[in-house]
Amino acid sequence: MPRKDLNRFYKHLVAEMHTNDTHFHLVEQVQQSFRFFLDLDFGKHFATDDDLKTIFRVIYDDGKRGGDMFISLCAREEKLGIHIVFPGHITDVSKASVKCSEIFDELKTNVSGYAWNEIIDTKPYRSGLRQLYSFKFVNGKEDVPYVPYCRLWKGGYTPLESCNRVELLETFSIFPPDLEFKPKVVPKKLEVDNVLDAFIRRVYRGWGGSDTVTGVRRVSERKFQAFTNSRFCAVVNGRHRSNHIWFDIERRNTSWRLKARCHNETCDSNDAKEYPVPPSLIKFISSL
Repeated sequence: MPRKDLNRFYKHLVAEMHTNDTHFHLVEQVQQSFRFFLDLDFGKHFATDDDLKTIFRVIYDDGKRGGDMFISLCAREEKLGIHIVFPGHITDVSKASVKCSEIFDELKTNVSGYAWNEIIDTKPYRSGLRQLYSFKFVNGKEDVPYVPYCRLWKGGYTPLESCNRVELLETFSIFPPDLEFKPKVVPKKLEVDNVLDAFIRRVYRGWGGSDTVTGVRRVSERKFQAFTNSRFCAVVNGRHRSNHIWFDIERRNTSWRLKARCHNETCDSNDAKEYPVPPSLIKFISSL
């Protein structure tokens, strides 16, 4: 789908929000290139308004990160979530991780009293970012969405609450302007001799009869991702209410490993079991 067609999709979302008060649960998947973003989670680390202004200024760095930055907030009693998107800064996973480390060092130096290693969340660089206005389920309850807060640019802060929602969805999207979605999609009906599906059914407990792989993409020379329609998470030994799982297939030294991942914040993906992947499976994925 061409990037420009997303505008029509956003108009549909906004119309549903206004007309039917519909709640959406959408995550924008990280592609090979994407707009640079930061995900900050202030849980027990309460941030004052003055500290937030300092934090934003350090991150902005007079526009050197890539121009204007757009900030959205997800505020609830026990936690403040902050998403920052730089529409003018196109990057990839490797470069974004380096940039994030640089920001970590500067925040640690300039804003003391915070455990930045706990606040800055880098997991979305391996998966994706929750879309503006989208809800999600946490511990069986629907969490509040991220809403637009402000734009920080050379002229200072500009509030965004009254801006057009369709334009804000475009602005806060991590998809770059020239991106075209061309996923290498696995055929909808997978036979028993389909190597990828057969392998997952053999090693991943909870893979039901209707569960299937819906698409595969190459992230890098050392990593693939396989998307599914399954909600079964081995970490919690049950099915999530809305979140689908996916599999990272990653090369470690000379061998390949498969690991289930999920968007649920309460699931620690590091606890997920890894499975050695045979060369025949890698050959199959590479041919898609």
